[in-house]
Amino acid sequence: MENTDNDVNINECNINELLPALFNLQSQRCLTYQRLTDAQLIFLNTHNFPAFQNFLSDITVIFARISEEILVIKKRFESIKFIYKHIEQLQDYEQKKLQLTNDLFVAQVEKKNEEVEKMNEKLLELVENINEILEELRYDQQDFIIMSAITTLNPKAESARQAQALAINISAARGLAEMLKTNLGPKGTMKMLVSGAGDIKITKDGCTLLHEMQVQHPTASLIARAATAQDDITGDGTTSIVLLIGELLKQADIYIAEGLHPRIVGEGFELAKKEALQILDQVKIPIKQDRETLIQIARTSLRTKLTTENADVLTDIVVDAVLVLHESGKPTDLNMVEIMEMQHRTEGDSRLVRGIVLDHGGRHPSMPKSLKNAYILTCNVSLEYEKTEVNAGFFYKNAEERDRLVTSERKFIDDRVQKIVELKRKVCSGDDKNKTFVVINQKGIDPFSLDVLAKEGILALRRAKRRNMERLTLACGGDAMNSVENLTKECLGYAEDVYEHVLGEEKFTFIEGCKNPKSVTVLLKGSTKYILNQLKDALRDGLRSVTNALEDGCVIAGGGAFEIVAHHALTQYKDQVKGRARLGVQAFAEALLIIPKAIAQNAGHDQQETIVKLQQEYATSKLPVGIDVTTGEAMEPKSLGIYDNYRVKKQLIHSSTSIATNLILVDEILRAGLSSLRPEFTLFAPTIVQATLIGSFSEWKDIPMLLDHGTFRCSVELTDGNYEYKFRIQRHNEENRIDIIDPYVTKYDPTRKTGIITIKNGQKILDEYTWKYDDVKLPENKDLIIYEMYIADFAADGKFSGVIEKLDYLCDLGINAIELMPVLESMDLNHDWGYSTRHFFALKASYGSTEDFKRLIDECHQRKIRVIFDAVFNHTSTDCPLEMIDHDYWYYKDRHHPEDSCYWGPELNYEYFDEQQNIKPAWKFVSDVVRFWIGEFHLDGIRFDAAKQMDNYDVLRELDSIARSTRTSQPFYTAAEYVPETPTILKSNGGPVDACWSSSFHGVMANNFTDLSKLELDLFKYIISACDLINYLSCHDNERFLFILGKNGNIFDDNAFIRMRLAMIILVTSVSVPFITQGDEFGEAREWGSEGQNTKEFPMQWDLLKNERNRSLFDTCKKLFDLRKKRGEMTEKIANFIYEHYDNRVLVYARSNELVIATHLSDDEKNDYEINNFPQNGKWIDWLSNEEYQIDNNTLKVNLKAFDGKVLIFQK
Repeated sequence: MENTDNDVNINECNINELLPALFNLQSQRCLTYQRLTDAQLIFLNTHNFPAFQNFLSDITVIFARISEEILVIKKRFESIKFIYKHIEQLQDYEQKKLQLTNDLFVAQVEKKNEEVEKMNEKLLELVENINEILEELRYDQQDFIIMSAITTLNPKAESARQAQALAINISAARGLAEMLKTNLGPKGTMKMLVSGAGDIKITKDGCTLLHEMQVQHPTASLIARAATAQDDITGDGTTSIVLLIGELLKQADIYIAEGLHPRIVGEGFELAKKEALQILDQVKIPIKQDRETLIQIARTSLRTKLTTENADVLTDIVVDAVLVLHESGKPTDLNMVEIMEMQHRTEGDSRLVRGIVLDHGGRHPSMPKSLKNAYILTCNVSLEYEKTEVNAGFFYKNAEERDRLVTSERKFIDDRVQKIVELKRKVCSGDDKNKTFVVINQKGIDPFSLDVLAKEGILALRRAKRRNMERLTLACGGDAMNSVENLTKECLGYAEDVYEHVLGEEKFTFIEGCKNPKSVTVLLKGSTKYILNQLKDALRDGLRSVTNALEDGCVIAGGGAFEIVAHHALTQYKDQVKGRARLGVQAFAEALLIIPKAIAQNAGHDQQETIVKLQQEYATSKLPVGIDVTTGEAMEPKSLGIYDNYRVKKQLIHSSTSIATNLILVDEILRAGLSSLRPEFTLFAPTIVQATLIGSFSEWKDIPMLLDHGTFRCSVELTDGNYEYKFRIQRHNEENRIDIIDPYVTKYDPTRKTGIITIKNGQKILDEYTWKYDDVKLPENKDLIIYEMYIADFAADGKFSGVIEKLDYLCDLGINAIELMPVLESMDLNHDWGYSTRHFFALKASYGSTEDFKRLIDECHQRKIRVIFDAVFNHTSTDCPLEMIDHDYWYYKDRHHPEDSCYWGPELNYEYFDEQQNIKPAWKFVSDVVRFWIGEFHLDGIRFDAAKQMDNYDVLRELDSIARSTRTSQPFYTAAEYVPETPTILKSNGGPVDACWSSSFHGVMANNFTDLSKLELDLFKYIISACDLINYLSCHDNERFLFILGKNGNIFDDNAFIRMRLAMIILVTSVSVPFITQGDEFGEAREWGSEGQNTKEFPMQWDLLKNERNRSLFDTCKKLFDLRKKRGEMTEKIANFIYEHYDNRVLVYARSNELVIATHLSDDEKNDYEINNFPQNGKWIDWLSNEEYQIDNNTLKVNLKAFDGKVLIFQK
């Protein structure tokens, strides 16, 4: 072999000359390992596989060279023993040797190709050779530990090992503990939680905090779930378990950092846990089940959640409620405690009702509001007309046969009602003639039945919540009846007092004075919602604490007393433990002190000083002592009645030790990257028997789905592309299976009647559109001028693309908001207004793609036009997937309001609560709909169709909140169709929406413009000055205004157009937001809104703009819209009526001292007509005609034509 720079002749030099060469090689090897470690960390952060691949190639070359040089030196030695003789001379080298990290790891990379496999094999061979050399040279192997294999994983996965994994777990646990630490104890502070919608919750309850917060870190999430499980099992200890886990990990880290193996620490924890549980049994205090002791237990629990004053109010309530329900030897069912909230008065007015409080009242005005000594019939019987369960028909030849059918159907219900009436007469007679009668029905009672019951003096409540039916019989006695056959007095319950309480728009029915009730109601009162939530959370904990004490038969001294006792005992116990496990016992003992430390710190005392005092006092007295939070001194908890639950402490020790031990034993954390092209399909259908997935990807063969908490799930490996799919389900009590569309389908093929899913990179996507104009500032709500649009008629091609072509026309007109009539999938027709939605997440296919719709919205935003979404959440089509899955789960079984003639399809039931799934199904579904459309399509407002029929302000308020929290970067607008309009629905009056459609505006204008025999001046004043409404002359529900003039008033041609001009002036200059329907701006005269017109084609008559009259009306609208934008007073909520003359039909109103509108509501002409009381003298100009007027003595002299209108602007 030829000599190199590193070749050494053993005969020419001694070992001292070899040491520098060895040292040089060793240093290179250390630096190489360091580079490898750094590269691994870079790779984990960047996932840059090509760069890492190149680095491995470089490392391979370096290892090869180092191995070669070491072998050269080794070969030059006559014998390995020669080196051993000079081992003392190597000591100096050993001291200089670099200290390397113990657990170096090689980044785990995925086998990408054969080249990477060969490179891995070569690297493994090199590592093996180097390790053999090191062993022969007797180098310390701990300095050069390296993985002997390279594990290939998903390249997008993240990995953290040993010290790094432990550091991650400890950091997460301590972070969560530090956050909750300040909440512990009676002096703990509060946390304010603010939701995305701006809702505020102030609480110190650990369970509430962990439930409400979105914990992202996996370790913190694990601890949070364990803590909430503690609350589910015992009702308390949530904050304590988080603190104890965090402290256990902190103490473990101290010893692990000094070289103690995590397994040894874990063994010590287990020994300490067993000893702590024995100590717990030794210090538990048996209790008498008397009221005074239970009050002390409840007070201890409640004062850690509430202020002292509020805790003391609830203490008696909690104890009395539990004592009513408790039976010795039987478990106490706390579900029989109904918690009713009333946002009313103060917390001190909360009380225990030894009976039931229902959150609704009688539905007939003639029913009694208060009853004494009442018999109560609890039933689940339909007292209203019911639809048949199967499709059925009845054919009749004449009106008499039809009348007999109606009579027989009515008689079926009347007979049921009559049997109830007969029972009432029977039991409320003779000696009981002073008794009264109440009917509480889970099902409906129609108006005719209510009327019969009211005449008999019976108070009837319909649609009582299912969860209250069991409570009613337990509270009042009697039986819940499912039939009116064989009703007897024994079926009835009894209450001394039944009365109705009205709070705002809400009604509450109180049933009190029950004999031996086994169900009670806690009535919580408070001035704000967040106070009520705080009281409710604390009340639940208080009920559980008293129940725990009764069932355990013992308690534990509180105030940190147990932790002091356990610390002292464990410190002594560790001396009995052999080996290093005693260090784990010591760590456990130190960790227990976190509880008294936190209590002391939160009370404002020095935690170390307080702990020392407690330990000294316990060492002297041998009695459990806790912290007096007022003075910081030691106190005896038993003498002050401060107790903790035995089972809470026991569960706390068990859970915290188990979790902490598992976490310190974690030596690697792997976070998975993207799944391998297996998108998940889900179907929420908790009431069906079975569901399978079918689709083009499976040749329409069944793919089984697994049921998980009400949701059927399965994953299918799919490559990029579009796929058709459906679900095949089997409903209860049905043998045949049916195919349904996914209720959450985002694309629907109406021709093939299938859902469509798009896959890219293994993930579901909707489309790949990129928004361009999201940063454009859009008009505020008060500045809106809304244009109602039906895509199919407005656009020449009936598509979104055709609307884009006409956007400049709308800009020229002055429109800054368009309200799109429903664009969701409804009927299989190209021309259908869409007010019976079938697929709530899918666009109507005939309008274009989702990208087309986004492009339309983006183009609108570029032109500062807002897009408002017309949403139908009252009902669905009969072939909606929800209807096909289970009608009764999502909808009212019968009609929501049978007395209402407006019925368009199955009505969503927002009241039904699924206790098993803990959701209101219909409520959750429409919430998801709003979140999807606002978030995905950047819409700027919602119009809620048929809000009166929805009859649920809470749902509307929630949807408004969701929409605003989703669309935070721009103003958002919510409006409701409520006919006739009601002020209670408006936010300005405490309602849920910004504005309400004003059907009154349309009605007053149509009546007074067609019938000149009357003039409703007061109504004119109302529609002009009313705030927060949406005024319109025409909409999709009405014929066009010009058509009404001809139909009802026989007014055509020029006479019609001059009226239309004045109507537009009043519309735009009124206080509320103006709204026009497509075509009204240039005078389309069609029977567009009549019944049966929703499927007919009415393309826009653009050619009308060539006519002089139509063009003149368009120019008037354009000027009026321009006025509304330029004059700030036009958006103020002020209209002063400065002149009115009934006989002359003249009405004048001022929007400010510089803007006056004069209207002449007559078909005659008035020359030199004088209008006095003008706000200013001087020169005024008509905005529309540019005519100038001189005002003197605050009087305007003007010539008024038939149905004339003037918009006068003061000239400064």
